[in-house]
Amino acid sequence: MTSKIWIKLYIEILDDPKMGRLPNHLWRRAVELFLLAGKKGNDGALPPVEEMVWILRLSQDKLLEDLHDLAEVGVVHTCDNTALAYPPGQAGTGESEPKTWMVTHFSKRQAAIPVAERVRRSRDSNEYVTNRYNFCNEAGGVDSSSTSPSEYKSDSISVSGEGVKGEGLPLPISPAEAMVHPDVRIYTAVTGGRIPGLSQYRLVIETVRLLRAREKLDDAALRTYLLPYWLAWSSRRRQDGRLYDPGNISWLTEWALNESIPPIVKAGATGQDRAEVIRQVASRHP
Repeated sequence: MTSKIWIKLYIEILDDPKMGRLPNHLWRRAVELFLLAGKKGNDGALPPVEEMVWILRLSQDKLLEDLHDLAEVGVVHTCDNTALAYPPGQAGTGESEPKTWMVTHFSKRQAAIPVAERVRRSRDSNEYVTNRYNFCNEAGGVDSSSTSPSEYKSDSISVSGEGVKGEGLPLPISPAEAMVHPDVRIYTAVTGGRIPGLSQYRLVIETVRLLRAREKLDDAALRTYLLPYWLAWSSRRRQDGRLYDPGNISWLTEWALNESIPPIVKAGATGQDRAEVIRQVASRHP
């Protein structure tokens, strides 16, 4: 195993009694040891105690005390075969007998999970989404009876209508998967290479599919259709002079979906001017 710049820290630690019952300083020590094992990159083997003492700024006695306490609950253990973990002359624990301290099950827990397995786990661990997106119904883009709630899973997206592309593809769960998703690629092309945030994947994909089906457009035509909304959003400034947040997807989920680019309210506009802008926007969507 090679050295890492990050490790997996599982959410289930919050419900793990052996971790939850640890004193605060041992909880922290356990996480520090996880990080050291990842840095060492040797299947969970920790550096020699002398090295850990320096890295963690601890006394040797205190570190050994913490290691033994964590060993009692199975967070770490020792391995006598130091040759498996360290080159000759580098092993050591500060104790009388040679041992290698190991983070238990580290290699197994940090192993890569194939994409298909991650998708399966996501499907098994999430409930069906029972509510449609309200903005779709309000905009008239989808008939509320056209799709049953069971078609809307957390890990796959289904939109009824002619011209739907990417039907049955799983919802991306990482930027790498989002970059190759056909609906996210529409967003990326329009915005000049941007990728939506993880929490925005579903909303972006479903909106793109709704627009493609509603307007009956191919990908090239859909990009052309969306571009004015993005350009209007990305060039617009707030009253304090700052540009609109490019990570905000309202230009897609509100402006493009409602076929409306709100007029610009100039700085210093009166309450009557603002009311007129609101009236104009509202009049386009009774």
